[in-house]
Amino acid sequence: MPTQELSGTRALVTGASRGFGRAIAVALSKHGAHVVGVARDPGRLEELHQQLGGTFTPVAADAADPVLAGQLLNKYRPHTLVLNAGAAP
Repeated sequence: MPTQELSGTRALVTGASRGFGRAIAVALSKHGAHVVGVARDPGRLEELHQQLGGTFTPVAADAADPVLAGQLLNKYRPHTLVLNAGAAP
């Protein structure tokens, strides 16, 4: 996907603190998307936030919570949704 297609968009990535989710969050951020990363480990999310800066919003929570899922979708209105939480490495 060309960079201009991601510039200025929002992406929500579950499982963003490690593995595939982290790699996807980094790639989306580097290609211009603002990434909202959801994971249960606040420490790892903060490390990623330090790496990506203002292009990343960490949300420490359980993405399997259906109430939270609805709240995140309503609040951030992502253009891209990556459902990666719980995937085994």
